[in-house]
Amino acid sequence: MLDEPAGISPFGWAIATGGRGLVQLQDEVRALGTWSAAAWARHFPAEQGYQVDVARSASDAQVLHLTVRRGEFHAEASLEHDLPAGAEGSSRSVRMFGRARFEAVDRARARGQRMIARSRAMGWAGGLAVFLSLAWLMVGVRDPIYVLGGMLLVVALLVTVIAGGSVGAWVGERLAALQHERARRQVEADPATPDDLRRWKAVARQLGAQRAALLSSRRQPFRSEPRAIAG
Repeated sequence: MLDEPAGISPFGWAIATGGRGLVQLQDEVRALGTWSAAAWARHFPAEQGYQVDVARSASDAQVLHLTVRRGEFHAEASLEHDLPAGAEGSSRSVRMFGRARFEAVDRARARGQRMIARSRAMGWAGGLAVFLSLAWLMVGVRDPIYVLGGMLLVVALLVTVIAGGSVGAWVGERLAALQHERARRQVEADPATPDDLRRWKAVARQLGAQRAALLSSRRQPFRSEPRAIAG
């Protein structure tokens, strides 16, 4: 159900808008923002339990930030542009991107990364302990042969520490994979997950398609009507 690795495909696009009238372009981007916010709320209705937030910021890069949350499902999309209010410059662009995730999977992934790091460190420590034991046997028990003994100690240090780290990382990766798979099964067992995915894919398709609409001189972005979503 979920895309590998237990995630959801994001979307994104960017266009350079040089050569177009600034006032017209500002109007089109404003209309695109209004249309996007309405489409977002329409695809994630509050009566279905979705918590939608629409935030706008006025800065050098104007931003419209859309978020939605229901249970473990969390999605966000942003419309950004740097359209100067003054002179007609050519260095103007519009960008839109978005992604969705299930937070249980994200938490499992973060725990897995910490587990791999700890296991690798424990492997290094174990390899160093083995090396110290070998060094004690070579230097502390037997009379050392200085040149050959020193070379053997260097080789032993490299082999034991690298091998220990590799074994530790492998063990950590296996444990992390188990945690990740457990979180994935938990998400897929939720009866609301298919609806979350269906709604996200529908709105992502429509927001992604607005690149072509914005590039077209014959069609305004907000005239591209969304497909109906059941329920």
